[in-house]
Amino acid sequence: MPAQNVRFGLFQLDLKTGELFQNGSKIPLQEQPFQILKMLLERPGEVISREEIRRILWSDDTIVEFENSVHAAVKKLRVALGDSAEHPTYIETLPRKGYRFIVSVEVSAPETTGSQLRNGAGTSKPVMDHSHVEQDSIPTVESRETKKPWNRGGFPWRLIAMNVLLLALGTSIWIGRSRGTGTPKAPLALPFTTYAGWEVHPSFSPDGNQVAFVWGGDKGDNCDIYIKQIGTQSRRRLTTDPRGDCSPVWSPDGQSIAFVREVASGKLAVMLIPVNGGRERQIGELRTQDKFLNYRSICWHPDGKWLAVASDQESGHAPPSIYLLSAETGKTLRITRPLAESGEGASGSVGDTNPAFCLDGRSLVFVRFFGSGVSEIFLMRLNEGFVPEGEPRQLTFSNRLSVTPAWLPDGKSIIYASGSHFHSVRLWRISTSGPDNPEPVAVSGQGPADDPAISPVARRLVYSNSSSDINIWLNQIPHQREKSVMPGKLMASNMVQESVQYSPDGKAVAFVSYASGNAEIWVCDRDGSNPLQLTHLETRLPSFHRWSPDGRDIIFTVSSNGKENLRAVSARSGQIRELTNAHFNHKDPSYSRDGRSIYFVSDRTEDFQVWKMPAEGGDGVQITHKGGETPLESMDEKVLFYLKSKDSDFAELWKIPVGGGEESRVLEGIFHSSFDPKERGIYYVAQADPKETQFLFYDFATGKSKTLATTKKYFGWGFSVSPDEKWILSTQGDHPGASDLVLVENIR
Repeated sequence: MPAQNVRFGLFQLDLKTGELFQNGSKIPLQEQPFQILKMLLERPGEVISREEIRRILWSDDTIVEFENSVHAAVKKLRVALGDSAEHPTYIETLPRKGYRFIVSVEVSAPETTGSQLRNGAGTSKPVMDHSHVEQDSIPTVESRETKKPWNRGGFPWRLIAMNVLLLALGTSIWIGRSRGTGTPKAPLALPFTTYAGWEVHPSFSPDGNQVAFVWGGDKGDNCDIYIKQIGTQSRRRLTTDPRGDCSPVWSPDGQSIAFVREVASGKLAVMLIPVNGGRERQIGELRTQDKFLNYRSICWHPDGKWLAVASDQESGHAPPSIYLLSAETGKTLRITRPLAESGEGASGSVGDTNPAFCLDGRSLVFVRFFGSGVSEIFLMRLNEGFVPEGEPRQLTFSNRLSVTPAWLPDGKSIIYASGSHFHSVRLWRISTSGPDNPEPVAVSGQGPADDPAISPVARRLVYSNSSSDINIWLNQIPHQREKSVMPGKLMASNMVQESVQYSPDGKAVAFVSYASGNAEIWVCDRDGSNPLQLTHLETRLPSFHRWSPDGRDIIFTVSSNGKENLRAVSARSGQIRELTNAHFNHKDPSYSRDGRSIYFVSDRTEDFQVWKMPAEGGDGVQITHKGGETPLESMDEKVLFYLKSKDSDFAELWKIPVGGGEESRVLEGIFHSSFDPKERGIYYVAQADPKETQFLFYDFATGKSKTLATTKKYFGWGFSVSPDEKWILSTQGDHPGASDLVLVENIR
């Protein structure tokens, strides 16, 4: 008798009736999404092309715009499964190829009927008995497409109630699968923390029963180390210093936790504190000007006497390296030596970080950064005296961001996070014996998956599941005699959208979206309708795009092989042409107002300076000599405006005559590189209060600024004023993002 029921994840599908169930509850599923799901389940792991789907859903004589129709049907299926195109759990999109089902599929007993599925028959999962609970008290679980942010009270009571139900269900599943069987238990993912804000940098205790992590507290105003016991809801705060703490790692004997504290600009202290609380002590100091070193930058050697740390202890221009730091004496021993950049043609790295020792104490994996948005994972073998056995061996070749490696219990493979950008990272698994291709790790949750930590003893994995609510917002510029319009989203989306720019005629908008799973340039009409993906860069990250004056092309920066270079894409065909391909960085491009030249920023002279070259490409001419970024020409073509960064968020606005001359400062306090010069003045963004962002206009005639509008939403990267100066498009969000920790049992 042919199979009638198929199970995958928490779902069961009755192939005869077309009914879909999740934990016994029926999920509405239309006919076309059912047919697509059936195809995917019949061939798990294989790519199902759009053409194959078309042949199943429509006959050859049917006239239909099937590309959009297939996309719509797949989207409905994802809604039913609570899945995401950006970070898929079940259905992976392969651009220009089709779709693939990425979780295991099990065939249930053929005689099981839909009514039996509702009652839990035909599956090893017991049905939870709610007969003694009032109906109104049972929490409802929303799909991932409609998940709401925190409630007004600021405390996630609803999520805590959900966690209790999930924990009870997980326990029942564990018991049901364990009794009377000798087969290994399947991995089971459960929420571990659900606090407001960010919970990051998890670390297991040696017995695998406790997790140390970093949290900013209920107000998100100070990052400290916390400890939480698995199986309980209570947490314990370990550090209270007003300076930020990060990267906690549990000592092998379980008695103390080492962590990193920022003590001054460019200086980090390696601290040690007893697990039960008590006096902290500093055991070492790290020197760095690179903020990425704060991120998971230490780990213990299994002997408990040394820590591997990331630092640029050496003088000169040597890039950050991995050192061994003695927990007793503070002595350091350098063990990696990345090649530094040394001018044009160099092929060096930015530095090493994220060290992780295997339990044998002889194998060390770490992350080597090569430039903007590109890092790879390397493996180094050490002898008993910590002397490297040859050069480190590269494990990943993804040409994108690959970070935070963690060893699996077998000591032969690692799990790490990788993606084209923070918003698209997910977990991967790769063998350390190599060569081998990485495999995606199927985890729950919709947002980026990062920060994996593994307990070899308890076979547990914990990782950080992030979310961001960042969209493009439309604000009216106030004018007399015009009725004001409330701010609103340009288009509804649960995917991150940023870097928005009006076209020269104001009829179209270009922006970066993660709807395909990677950062890509999209265009839409000025009202947000007719969105179209323009680029298919996949793992390469586009940034700082600008329209050509005739609206035919969009120029942008793309990161590839650790360097930033310039590309132009046709706004009609999507065809991309290469403008630069150098061994140094070219970024922040914009056209001159006549369209004949391109301004850009380059570090070919070591410091970033503004340059100018022909629009079709070619040799450039240096414009600035005292630093400069984000160049934009004035409307009258006489002046070039550009920024000088003060820190990662704020910059000063400067100008210099296009034909050459002395530079002069115009404004200070430009927030997130957001300014747009027009004929009468400059529109820009400032932030005097971290909780309030201002949109302002600087008048050339008066030399003064006036506030146009304010927002209390999180302000991201993206700002553009319409050509008629009636509207402002900007990137904003209800919150800058958040992350919770997810616990996976039975990891192998």
